[in-house]
Amino acid sequence: MTAHNDVDGANIAPKAATTPDITQIVGARTRAFRRTRALSRRALAEQAGVPFAVQSAYRSYTHQEAVFNGWVTRGGIESALLACFPITRRILGARAWKKLAREFFARHKCQGPLYRQVSEEFVRYLELREPGSGDPPFLTHFAHYEWVEMAVDISPAQPDWEVIDIAGDLLGGMPVLNPTLRLLAYPYPVHRIGPRFRPQAPDPEPTRLMVFRDQDDTVRFVVMNAVSARLIALLMPDMGNGALTGGAACERIAQELAHPDPAMVLTSGGALLQDLRRQGAVLGTACARRRKDPVRAND
Repeated sequence: MTAHNDVDGANIAPKAATTPDITQIVGARTRAFRRTRALSRRALAEQAGVPFAVQSAYRSYTHQEAVFNGWVTRGGIESALLACFPITRRILGARAWKKLAREFFARHKCQGPLYRQVSEEFVRYLELREPGSGDPPFLTHFAHYEWVEMAVDISPAQPDWEVIDIAGDLLGGMPVLNPTLRLLAYPYPVHRIGPRFRPQAPDPEPTRLMVFRDQDDTVRFVVMNAVSARLIALLMPDMGNGALTGGAACERIAQELAHPDPAMVLTSGGALLQDLRRQGAVLGTACARRRKDPVRAND
C-alpha cells in the first residue's frame, strides 16, 4: 500500500497534534480526511510552538518516539554528538540538549553517509539554523571548536617525510607545516568557555587558535596573536601565497606592519618557527625527494 505524505511535527508533535496512521484509511475519503486533519494539526501544533515538516504518514507519534529513543538516544546520533560535544551538552543542560538533538535529527538532511560525519553535519546545522531564543550567543562557535578537535584527531593527513628536512634552516628554507594544522579565528574566547564561563558578547579582538595533531597523536591547541597567526597563514600552501621561505614571510610581515626594525621581526619570527618545530606544528623545511636505494635484480 502506498504511504501518503502528511504534515508532521519536526520536533515530535504532541499527541493531540498527531494524525493516526492514514495508510489504514482507503477510498475517496482519504484526501478529504488528510486535509481536515492537517489543518486541525497545524492549529494545534502552532499553539504548542512545534515546527512543521513534511514526513511519511507512517511516522505516527508512537513511531517517532520509538525511532528517537531507540536510534538517537541509545547508541545512535545522540551518542555520536555527545562524544564530540560533551561541554556543549553541559552548557545547554539535559533538556535543551535533547531538544536540539531531536531538532537536528528531524530537520537536517545530512550530506555525508558516514557515521563519523554526524558531528560535522551538526555544526553545519547550527550554522544554517535560526538561533533559538535560549541559545547562548557563542553556541555555534563553541560547537565548531569542540568539533575541530575530533576532526583533526581522525584526519588521514600524514607528512611525506621523504621531502622534509627535519633539521632544515627555517628562515633560509621553506618551512613545512604539519598537514593536520588548522588556523582558526573565533569572535569568542572559545578555549575558555565552559559551564562556569559563558560570555554574552564577542571580544573586541578575535581569538586566534592553531590546532594540529603532534607526533604522539595528541591534538594540541595553541593561542596565537595576530602577527604569529599571519606568519603561519603566509606559510600555508592552500592560502595562495606561493612557496615562501621563513625569512621572506617575516620580511613581508615587517612590510605590512611598516615596522621600524625589520631585523627584529626576522629574529622573532625565527624564534617562533623554532618553537613550533619543537611542538610539532612545523616539521622542517622542504627538500628534494630522497632517492630510495634501487632494488637489485638478484635480491
